[in-house]
Parts: sequence; C-alpha cells; structure tokens
Amino acid sequence: MKVIFENVNVYSGKRKIIEDFNLEVNREFISIYGNNGSGKSTLVKVLMGLYNFDGNIFIDDIAFNKDTTDMMEKRLSFLLKDYDDVIVAETVFDEIAFPLENLGRTVDHIKKDVETIADRLGISDLLERVPHELSLNNRNLVALASALVSKPDILIIDNMLSEFNLEVIDYIKGLNITVINFTSNSEDCLYGDRIAILDKGKIVLNNNKEDFFEDIDLVKKYMRLPFIVDLSNRLRFYDLIDKIYFDEEKLVDDLWK
Repeated sequence: MKVIFENVNVYSGKRKIIEDFNLEVNREFISIYGNNGSGKSTLVKVLMGLYNFDGNIFIDDIAFNKDTTDMMEKRLSFLLKDYDDVIVAETVFDEIAFPLENLGRTVDHIKKDVETIADRLGISDLLERVPHELSLNNRNLVALASALVSKPDILIIDNMLSEFNLEVIDYIKGLNITVINFTSNSEDCLYGDRIAILDKGKIVLNNNKEDFFEDIDLVKKYMRLPFIVDLSNRLRFYDLIDKIYFDEEKLVDDLWK
C-alpha cells in the first residue's frame, strides 16, 4: 500500500503550519520524527479527514479527499495517544468491535475477528471488562487491538509506539502493512525501515535507517540521538568500532570479540 504526499500545505488562519510537504511511503515502516510544534499531529489530523489541505494525497493511487473518506476507512487505521478520550463502549469486546460494526461486518465475523486479535495481543481475559477500569498498559493494548482488528493496509501511529514492549512492536512489524509512526521519541525511530525528520512543517531529512545517521552532526541539529546511536558514535570516535549500531547486544558481542 502506497501513500504519496505532493506539495501538501495546511493553514491555521493565514499561517502555514505544513509547507510543501512531500513524501512517498511504500509498504514499509517509516518513523517521522519531530519535536513539539513540528506539525506531526496536524498531519495525523489531515489523514483523519479533520483538516483541510492544499496539494494532493494519494493512497494506492486514489486521491484522498472528502469524497473518498468512506473508502479510506477500510484502508487506514489510527493508534492515537489520547485514546482514553475516545473510548466509546462499555466492554473491551465492544470497544474492539466498534470499527468492524462501522464497516458493516456480520455478528459472526465480528466475534471471530475480535477474539483472534485479542488472543494475539494477550487480552482475551479482558473482553468483558470495562475499558476505563483497566491498567494503562492494558488500555494501550485495547487501543492497538481496535486499530488492527479491521486488518488495515495502513496503520498511523501518533506518539504511541514507546508504550509497547518489544514483543508487541515486533508483532506490528510482522504484519507486512504500511506503518507511519509519528513520534517525538528518537528511540522509536530505530524500529522502522526508514526515518524522516519533520521540522516546522517540512521534511528536512529522509533516509533508510542504515544510512540516516551518516552525518551525525546534521541529525543532532534536529533530534536527540537514540542511546545506542550516541554510544556507537562515541566509541567510533575512539576507533573502538567502525560503524553505527542499532542493537545493544550486537554492539556488546562485537566489542568482546
């Protein structure tokens, strides 16, 4: 599933908050990093159909606009930081089922899909519980189940990835769908295939993860380096290693050789 942004501009009054935003995302996991005020949440709301924009957005060659919003509901799903504010059901089962009901799925189909995703995320025993009474960790898992139960082609994550453990993140990565992870946590960026930096409404850096940190000084202008990248850079300075690592265990193993 491909997502293309072409010269997208978003305004707040007369002020331009997203400026000439261009990006192409194929079936991959991309993290779009930005500090507060960079425009991340604005882009999420554009994809939710909440903000008007100039320019073009194409999802699998279909123009994204008010006339295609209903069609896009079957393709896009959102995992939002403020999930607690949008809980709509009295039980976990009904909360997870809500997207399927909106899509007109049958009762049997809904029951099967809800039970399947709950089992995979380890929350089957919570299906009759009240969402607001769950722990934060379990509420986050319910939010993820709700986002994935409809088997979307594209998952949009808004500052939520760091709420999950590595096992859950690996599950998301293994779904073979397009993931666009908007984040202000640089550590989250290491889980994907590609990293882009959003600054003042524009993409200022964009590269695959392996090449992204080649110019460390440039990256440091826009983000605090992830711990393992910062450590690798310092060790490289003293000629103890010759590359940037993204895995702590791999770094330790190579240092001890």
